Amino acid sequence: MLKRLFLGFSPNEVQTTQLLGEQNAIESDGNRVPSANLHLTLAFLGQVNEYQQACLIEQLNHHSTAAKFKRFNVILNEFVHWQKASAICLIGKALDPNLIDLQRRSVTLATDIGLHCSEHDFVPHITLYRKAKRLTAAPPAPLYFAPDTLHLYQSVSTHNGVRYPIVSSWSLIDEP
Repeated sequence: MLKRLFLGFSPNEVQTTQLLGEQNAIESDGNRVPSANLHLTLAFLGQVNEYQQACLIEQLNHHSTAAKFKRFNVILNEFVHWQKASAICLIGKALDPNLIDLQRRSVTLATDIGLHCSEHDFVPHITLYRKAKRLTAAPPAPLYFAPDTLHLYQSVSTHNGVRYPIVSSWSLIDEP
């Protein structure tokens, strides 16, 4: 059975409240992303079979133990309307070397296992609206994002919409 998987990070309670405030400040014809689904995507992995998922988790466990996943900071401070994806996102720039390293390692692991790799450059983002044709908003307040856990999520379609249950997680550590 195939599963749609991606790697990402959950906002904490304070960040979620800020993100919901930013959603309220946006004028859009799109569908709001529910608070439970807000996340920063590290790498979309696409359709994954059981064997690939087991390999991915094994490799992430190994990397987490051997090389450690280091904490990072990113400031999300700009709204963007990605027309092709019909999404409104809060974006930032990948400047922290730990974030860049984590994203590159994720892509390498995915490639080695034969999983999907995005053709787009990595842009740290949190999607606030889907199926949006327009965006009207004042500039957002900066969101300072410094997660402590990497998650492997599954995208599950239900009759009530999409849910993103966490399949597995790995702690990020502070640099010594």
